[in-house]
Amino acid sequence: MANALPLNFAFDENFVAFIIFLVCYAAVYLVGRMTKSGKRKTSKTIRELYRASFVEGLLLEKGNMQPLQQLLQNNIAISSATLTGVIIMSGLLFDQIISFDTGIDVVRSLAMLILLGHALISLLAQIRTMMYIPVVFGADSKVIKQNQGIPKHEYLTNLFSSSYMLFSNAMRDIFYLFALFIWSVSPYVFMGLIFVITFIIIREETEKKARITVF
Repeated sequence: MANALPLNFAFDENFVAFIIFLVCYAAVYLVGRMTKSGKRKTSKTIRELYRASFVEGLLLEKGNMQPLQQLLQNNIAISSATLTGVIIMSGLLFDQIISFDTGIDVVRSLAMLILLGHALISLLAQIRTMMYIPVVFGADSKVIKQNQGIPKHEYLTNLFSSSYMLFSNAMRDIFYLFALFIWSVSPYVFMGLIFVITFIIIREETEKKARITVF
């Protein structure tokens, strides 16, 4: 039929919902890259300053490793628990995908698999980064400066920032995954959730005060 895509994917509310999902997901990462430049004061740049101050404080009190150890343990534990949930969700989705026969089911499932894969990679990279931080913390400042081209405190700050960014990416994927699950109930509820999630993320990225954020 001329009014349908392959796999029975028609130009209806489901098609509109999928386009809205793609646009909103892309907008989140575009805004994230814009705020990362640090040209204007945002919650992200403020948190970067806090992390830099935290690292400098640790280096000044090198004998006191307890704050760093506690931070790493908490982050790795939370990330590991989240990673376990993502793996379980992946298995459940693989079990169900073989029974899907309509275009919208296939497209939704592929989108969910991509988000699950991205969340999985982000969490693994985040855990690996957190495990690497103690090595850098104990390394000689001159060696780091010679090989990385930046001071030790700046390199550590970059590692912390990268770790938090990876975890934030995974959490965003999980929230969008929840919306994709709701899509099977109603495309209109799905679109509403996508708008709400996207609004919250962009608001957290662009506001001028550092708060405890969802993503």
